[in-house]
Amino acid sequence: MDDELPCSAFRTRLLLGVIVATAMLAPDCALADGVIDRGVKPYFILGGSLAALLFLGIGFFLLSKALHHYRMAAMVVQWPIAEGTVVAAEVVKRIATSDDEPDSYIPRVSYAFRVNGISYQGNVIRIGLDERGYISEQQARPPGALSGRGEHWRALRSKKA
Repeated sequence: MDDELPCSAFRTRLLLGVIVATAMLAPDCALADGVIDRGVKPYFILGGSLAALLFLGIGFFLLSKALHHYRMAAMVVQWPIAEGTVVAAEVVKRIATSDDEPDSYIPRVSYAFRVNGISYQGNVIRIGLDERGYISEQQARPPGALSGRGEHWRALRSKKA
């Protein structure tokens, strides 16, 4: 009978449970129902509603941006591949505007290619790369890449082009 509680401990827990249940079920003596709280309640409701609208707006904005990037990635996968020639290549250093972010290096490549006898030009090598870039110049200029004019490589041709 070691699992049973002594009689006084059982009574104490039972009394505590009754007190908690009574406090939760008695709406007339709730602590947050005072005169001051009634005056402040509309401001809490308004502030909570405005905060909810703000966070919903931010959420919808981020969701729409994510859906745009998802659709763009789905389109890129379907683009046909063509042989291309690098017209110009360089790595541009973008100086950070604050101390919190590092400088970044952005590869700039212009290329030309032909598909079905029609010439096209492009400069996108990775979607979103212009916004972020790379931390080091070596990442922006991997070995054998961006070596310069006349280099032949395979290009993804946009269906819009």
